Amino acid sequence: MKKYLLCVVIIILFVACDSTNDLGTPFTKGQEVTLTAVIGEQQPQMLPGMQRVSGVDAREKINLVWDNGDKILVKVDDHPAEFTLSGGAGTGEGTFTGIMPADGTSFHVEYPINYSDVVLKVQQYVPNGFGKGLMKMITKQAGTIDNGFTLSADNALLGLQLTGNRKIGKIVLSRNNSAGKVGDESYTLLCPNVVLTAEPTLFYIVVLPGTWANGFTVEVIANDNSVVIDRFVKTSSITFGTDNAIIMPEKNVQPEPEYVDLGLSVKWATFNVGATSPEDYGDYFAWGETETKDKYSWATYKWCDGTSTNMTKYNTEDGKTILEPADDAAQVHWGGKWRMPSKEEVDELTQQCNWIWTTHNNVNGYKVTGPNGNSIFLPAAGYKGSGPTYPAGEDGLYWTNTIEKRHYSYLIVLHDDAPPTQAGVHGTRCFGFTIRPVYDDRVK
Repeated sequence: MKKYLLCVVIIILFVACDSTNDLGTPFTKGQEVTLTAVIGEQQPQMLPGMQRVSGVDAREKINLVWDNGDKILVKVDDHPAEFTLSGGAGTGEGTFTGIMPADGTSFHVEYPINYSDVVLKVQQYVPNGFGKGLMKMITKQAGTIDNGFTLSADNALLGLQLTGNRKIGKIVLSRNNSAGKVGDESYTLLCPNVVLTAEPTLFYIVVLPGTWANGFTVEVIANDNSVVIDRFVKTSSITFGTDNAIIMPEKNVQPEPEYVDLGLSVKWATFNVGATSPEDYGDYFAWGETETKDKYSWATYKWCDGTSTNMTKYNTEDGKTILEPADDAAQVHWGGKWRMPSKEEVDELTQQCNWIWTTHNNVNGYKVTGPNGNSIFLPAAGYKGSGPTYPAGEDGLYWTNTIEKRHYSYLIVLHDDAPPTQAGVHGTRCFGFTIRPVYDDRVK
């Protein structure tokens, strides 16, 4: 059965009929029955807070089409029987014929037969809908030969509205654990070669109903299935119900990273990690962390015991002074040959380039022009600690991948009164600074 979801509540009205006899109630074991499935005339519920999605009117009825070979499971008490589509393929009105498995006055129906929750783990993208057989449907009230029956959705839906200019490969929805991180329960929606545009593309993921007390994480993964190009997290409790879909607000996915050759040893990105344009501040990261968070302090830092007295990695014991790829936010989010710059590469940028304090699309920062005349813009994005962002528009702090001492890393510091001259300054590892990646052709 092909389903194109244009509304939320899935309700299908079924009536029983026979071409020669009024079957009546009760029915008997071995009696051949033909049931006609007709799309109900009920007015569907509205999607919460939204009337239109990608040009599709959410108030329209479900477009339900039966396929040859479709079957429903008719159950009388604990006795099941398969009914097979006998007419109406390719339409929204199909007839199903089968033998009643027992005597009775009422029955229950399920679609699809032999349903297993395993099918939800990996799903295929369907424009404005979801894949065949993913939505389990049952009779919430018993059906009868005289009065027919209805099938209602027994699973839930999450709708994602994504915009951007990226070709994506898959979307992974994961249930957060008690720590607010990705847990064991996850659903993967395969959407190879789907190209996002400025108009929202709607993606539906079918999930089991229930409450996720710690929210969820959504990862949008590149077309080569190797790099998470965007990630968004909901940390508050959310309940997935069977009577309406949860539709997330429109989300712009990060554009394809680009670089500029400034005539230096590496090429520099045109915007920050988490940004969509040169003037966009982007995301803030503690040094050696790859996820954003609300507060940046030693108490929340990944590589210590909650205080500044004991670093658990990149310390005097392990002797590591350069971030490993798994701890490099540029590498983790952008992949390929992208990484955070080294101290030496920042020295090149500060000492061999011309720095001019200016504005770009009404955002303060530095225009950095390389020896070959090409330039990039670094916004003064400030930094984050345990409170609001400081002092955006006046200063900017950009991590390198190089540590100086166990507590500190080298970085670029921007001030509105003087351009940086070297990367000899350093920042406290637990604070949230921005990252401007470099593209290294030498990486294989």
